[in-house]
Amino acid sequence: MLEPEEKTFFMRVAWGARDLSKCSTKQGAIICRQLQLVSYGRNRKLTTDQEISAIYDAILSRYVKDLEGATLFSTYFPSKKDLEIIVAAKCVSVYFSGQISDNDVESVRFINRLFQDHIPLEIIQLQI
Repeated sequence: MLEPEEKTFFMRVAWGARDLSKCSTKQGAIICRQLQLVSYGRNRKLTTDQEISAIYDAILSRYVKDLEGATLFSTYFPSKKDLEIIVAAKCVSVYFSGQISDNDVESVRFINRLFQDHIPLEIIQLQI
């Protein structure tokens, strides 16, 4: 269980990863496990039409087995595609800053039903 100051620290690191993005809308994400930074990501352009999200970048830059039971911190609420890869990587918790809509809450419920054999995904909004 992370202490409040540890959560704030990791979220600030995610905001630092966000600052590395060269896209017009910047995103950042970090993954930690047992108080150690495992991976970080930022959104980036793949082509003029395609962009990879910060969460995809953070997850795909590591061997997925290293992420089981990890906690993800994001500067934005994950999209449905992000949620699918988070669950597939078996991350346990996601902390994010920003807004959440009713559709976002329903997305989390849907993902948890879809992947009910895995550990339920816990989404927690964090203000910094």
